[in-house]
Amino acid sequence: MRSFLLRRLAATAGAALVVFGSLGAAPARAEEDDTFPWDLTIPVVDLTGAVGDVVPVTMTVRNLGPGVVQPGRVRTAFIQKPTGTEFTGDVSADCDGTVQPEDRYYCRPQQGLAVGAEVVWTFHLKLVDAHPGEGLMFFADGGGEDRDSTNDGGWFKVTIKAPETGPTTATPTTAAATPTGRATAGPGASAAAGPALPVTGDRTGLYAGLGAALVAAGAVLYVLARRRRVVMVTPER
Repeated sequence: MRSFLLRRLAATAGAALVVFGSLGAAPARAEEDDTFPWDLTIPVVDLTGAVGDVVPVTMTVRNLGPGVVQPGRVRTAFIQKPTGTEFTGDVSADCDGTVQPEDRYYCRPQQGLAVGAEVVWTFHLKLVDAHPGEGLMFFADGGGEDRDSTNDGGWFKVTIKAPETGPTTATPTTAAATPTGRATAGPGASAAAGPALPVTGDRTGLYAGLGAALVAAGAVLYVLARRRRVVMVTPER
């Protein structure tokens, strides 16, 4: 009788949780109880992504048996988003987010669950903070109408990946360019003799003037040589 009253109290507390949607610690877990012929569970799945990513998160309600859950007896599940994340995208019509807007969604399937069957709801969370908190998946009734509430979900973590860095590209070093034209000889170095190049440009006039001066000087010397010629005359006997 006392165990039955405790289960009813847990169910009443769960109803209050659905109405008011209080945040905080996860609901207390009850002990195993053979009163109900089914065991509904919520597997917890952790998330990984980088800041700015939109990552999917699934909340699954699965019937472990041994009995079939009749329609209308499937428990209401909820997902509470971690701090540092935002719900985004469309959500199933089975889920209501009006009790605590932007913080929780309460989901309840309309059909029953056979042994081994499950119902899955997919949400999308945008990671907006490098240090997010933990999220929560749990049943809203706090452990009522279930053989084992120790597997009724729990906190899930969000791991933020470090930013990816691309490969480091080394900056190529450019060697000093070596002139491919005429080499300049250093001090004390002798350049190899090459073929003479024709004199062109303004230096032609200079060389022409020097040639004319040399010709004139030769003519003067020739005249002077003729005047200084000594003629030897032998006297007649």
